[in-house]
Amino acid sequence: MNAAPLLQAEQLARHYAVGRGLFKEAATVKALARADFRLRAGKTLAVVGESGCGKSTLARLLTRIEQPSAGRLLIDGVTVASGGGDSENGGREAKHGDPGRQTVQMVFQDPYGSLNPRKRIGATLEEPLVINTALSAAERREAAREMMAKVGLRAEHYNRYPHMFSGGQRQRIAIARALMLRPRIVVLDEPVSALDVSVRAQVLNLLADLQEEFNLANPPPGCPFHPRCPHAEQRCRRELPEVIRSANGAAPVKVACHAVEEGCL
Repeated sequence: MNAAPLLQAEQLARHYAVGRGLFKEAATVKALARADFRLRAGKTLAVVGESGCGKSTLARLLTRIEQPSAGRLLIDGVTVASGGGDSENGGREAKHGDPGRQTVQMVFQDPYGSLNPRKRIGATLEEPLVINTALSAAERREAAREMMAKVGLRAEHYNRYPHMFSGGQRQRIAIARALMLRPRIVVLDEPVSALDVSVRAQVLNLLADLQEEFNLANPPPGCPFHPRCPHAEQRCRRELPEVIRSANGAAPVKVACHAVEEGCL
């Protein structure tokens, strides 16, 4: 029998009640509806969609910042979040400890807004260890400095504040903080969209290196979408497509797809 997926979503949904105003009735905003997926250890899952389709909402559910309105979230087959408290269909309700809090960590879109401007970087990195471990102050300090080195930060950065860093450096700090508890899953909410184009590649390369070192995900060769693309062919499994300009549709757009390049779509 195959092992349970590391992370599994079953019909996850998140609805928000909008209060009635002077001229309108109360309403419900369905930010996310019926999200289903399975993530195996060492794999990468990309969620792609237009602005407002629920990507950030899904990320907040996966990291337990918010609870689902419906559906279930399971880690290693254990239900860690449920819209209705239902633990049927094979999921075991988490009773002893919470496997989700330390297993899943998040890197937010805005590298400055996600850091406390009044807290030095060293203290920011040590905070997860203070809350979740019994390490001594010296051990926490050593762990923080070690993680800083892994993400390309220097030792003298330890006592500096967030405003003293560039956007790329702040995102490295946010990545280091997410890795302090050695999570098995890291959720990235558009981690480079707020950065200058010149530093995006640096952060993406860093994430790829850390993914390999910490065994956080292992993308397939070729086009990363080929395992779930209905148009995938042998070439898609071998070669990463180049970005090209497509004239299809109302206006030219840039795409990276072998099928589009060959005129099949």
